[in-house]
Amino acid sequence: MTFENDEKRREYFLEKLCEKLNDPEFRKIKGFPIGEDEDIMALSDPPYYTACPNP
Repeated sequence: MTFENDEKRREYFLEKLCEKLNDPEFRKIKGFPIGEDEDIMALSDPPYYTACPNP
C-alpha cells in the first residue's frame, strides 16, 4: 500500500487497529495489555509497532 504521507498511513492503520480493539476475541490473545483503547492507540505506530499483539 502507498499513502500520500506518513500521517495518512498512520490514520489508516490506527482506524484498523481501533476496529480490532473492539473485537473481544482479539483481546483474548495471550500477552494483550491491560489498558484503555486510547492508551494502546497512543503508544502504537501501526503497522510498524503496536502496544498490543499486532493484528
